[in-house]
Amino acid sequence: MRYSVLIADDSPFIRTALYEFFEREPDFRVCGMAENGREAIEEARRLHPDLVVLDFDTPVMNGLSTARFLKQIIPEVVLIMYSASDTKGCNRNIVGRNFGPGIETR
Repeated sequence: MRYSVLIADDSPFIRTALYEFFEREPDFRVCGMAENGREAIEEARRLHPDLVVLDFDTPVMNGLSTARFLKQIIPEVVLIMYSASDTKGCNRNIVGRNFGPGIETR
């Protein structure tokens, strides 16, 4: 079984790098890409991915708001959220939010 992946990042470079990474893996298939949180939600509604890889700092709708909404509309979706900016600030915002089991911050 191949898992479908939706990639959401405002950087074309990062989107392409993540696309190429997942496409090299036999267990994954990139089903869509989005430039911001709102697009990620629209694409997730349309595509029902197994996994959403989401930038914490997406424009239009930030990663936290997007993640919260995605878990409401697709509770079983697995989320990976990352950031290239201040990880302590990200951790403070993520810890304590109820996104379901398996939340890990690094």
